[in-house]
Amino acid sequence: MRVEYLLAPVLWRASTFGLVIVLLALAQFAMTWRSAGALEAAFVFFAWLDQSLLIAAPLFVVAALTGHLERRGNRGAATTRVFFAFVATLVAATLLADVRIHELYGFHVNGFVWNLVTTPGGIASLEASNETWLTVAFVVAVIFGAVLALLTWLQRRGVRVRRHRTWAIAAAVIAIVLCDKGLYGYADLSGNGRMLRASGLFPFYQPVTFRSAAKRIGIEPAPALIASVSQRGTLAYPRKPVEITLSGTPPNVLWLAVESMRFDLLSETTMPRLWAFAAENLRFTHHLSGGNRTRMGMFTMFYSLHGPYWSHVLERQQGPVFFDVLGRLGYDIEVFTSAKFSYPEFDRTIFVDVPAERRHEYSEDEVFWHRDAHNVDAIIASLSKRDAAKPFMRFLFFESTHAPYQFPEQDAIAKPYGDAMNYALMNPARDIELIRNRYVNAAHFVDGQIGRLLDYLDANGLLKNTIVVVTGDHGEELLEHGRWGHGSAFVDEQIHVPMVMRIPGQSARVIDAVTSHLDIVPSLLPSFGVTNPAADYSLGVDVVRGAPDRTRVIVSEWSGFAYIDKDYVATIPLSGGFDADVHRQGDYAPVPALPFFQSHTDELAEVMREMSVFLTRDDPVH
Repeated sequence: MRVEYLLAPVLWRASTFGLVIVLLALAQFAMTWRSAGALEAAFVFFAWLDQSLLIAAPLFVVAALTGHLERRGNRGAATTRVFFAFVATLVAATLLADVRIHELYGFHVNGFVWNLVTTPGGIASLEASNETWLTVAFVVAVIFGAVLALLTWLQRRGVRVRRHRTWAIAAAVIAIVLCDKGLYGYADLSGNGRMLRASGLFPFYQPVTFRSAAKRIGIEPAPALIASVSQRGTLAYPRKPVEITLSGTPPNVLWLAVESMRFDLLSETTMPRLWAFAAENLRFTHHLSGGNRTRMGMFTMFYSLHGPYWSHVLERQQGPVFFDVLGRLGYDIEVFTSAKFSYPEFDRTIFVDVPAERRHEYSEDEVFWHRDAHNVDAIIASLSKRDAAKPFMRFLFFESTHAPYQFPEQDAIAKPYGDAMNYALMNPARDIELIRNRYVNAAHFVDGQIGRLLDYLDANGLLKNTIVVVTGDHGEELLEHGRWGHGSAFVDEQIHVPMVMRIPGQSARVIDAVTSHLDIVPSLLPSFGVTNPAADYSLGVDVVRGAPDRTRVIVSEWSGFAYIDKDYVATIPLSGGFDADVHRQGDYAPVPALPFFQSHTDELAEVMREMSVFLTRDDPVH
């Protein structure tokens, strides 16, 4: 052995140190799993090793490349150290972000997070405070500096160059990967849903299955619990041309969506203005959003289709029937948001047919309630200058009830409340009551802004002939089931939202039946003279003029959906197979999946039909 002041051995040593850190970070996820047997425990063990190697792999690649260059006489140590420190910082920051996201929201960095990062307005939608970004920048700088310091110290100290047992290391890595993927493939072939779900413990897990190969050698895989959701076909929405026969003056429309507005915010103390308005109109007590995030909540609200249709609508950039009807009737339409129309891509879906100059977004101000107050002022100003000969439609998306829940001091009805939240440092388990009070205060502020709009309509004689819709895009959990926020589960707190509706000619009443965002448009379009049955343009029903008779609701997320009835909440991935979770309604306790699927065959077949009824096959049927 000899001491050489080469960089490659230093980078190999640092990479090994990095792998140890990754192993420790992922160990916290592995230890949350309660294995049902030795095979399942073995899978979790090898998946832990495999994913740790995958995450740390960029470090070893840089070390190997450096060694190759040094053997050819190329040094460039200073530049290579900086590059390695950059890669190490990127790996560490990604890992820290994943750990923090999982701690707060219950999911890993995934396709949804990638879409959020790469879509214009996505990062802005996080609504992180300046303090959060400063903390993130500080942590990244510390990591970068620490890696550079470690490399400099190791190189000055000298690293003993040993003969690497390259083949032994490669064989060990290959064995780990084969054990991990082999066990996953076996679980898929045998229908071991628990083992398949265990792969979700780790970020970036890539499943490998062997179904085709198994069939070729005479092994018949276990039948899937449920087929994958068919994404083949071309969007056929609506199914038939929409016919309009309108007699009389068309009603105006004021449609208000409130970010993260869960059902229990609508009370006489938290939202007194909306509560009083609801008492004089239609209040739905058991209304579920069509999604547990904004994208699917808003999509189902306007299109009245299940979430998996989103990709088809986005590809075609086709607006909803609702706005098509208003356009044909010559409505004066203006839409406002305190977030961004570009994320989610509502400028290419829901509001694509609204001219750009009539889509108003105000999201630059870091104080959310400033944004909402500004937009309410803008709506009132637009109504005061409108062409009175035309019916109007105004939409507003309120943002104040999005974390960190902002409000002016005069709306602080719940005290004490926490200071502005730093996502990088906050501890929801410790601070949940302070967070809850912020949430309540923000809702109280939004209630006052809703009151301002209603007062303007009433004072100007417009309310009598105006349809009013007020609801939430989705709910918000406050640790009732162990998570904060939304998008992590289909518990009641994340999907049950208020629904208040005014339709001219409809008497005031409370509707206690189960309703869904999919029912909003079918309940409104008859007021515009639409004579088609709801099934021509919707998967919802008119819950205002008929007796609602829903026995189940479908609520969607980024990569799957939930089947919800009075007994069960079944979370089903779009890919189908065995990777499904079933929980008992109410306490959300897990129950075995197989009995549920066996007893709900007909219901699930109907759901799968609904997922494709607005698609036409691309290939001819022979």
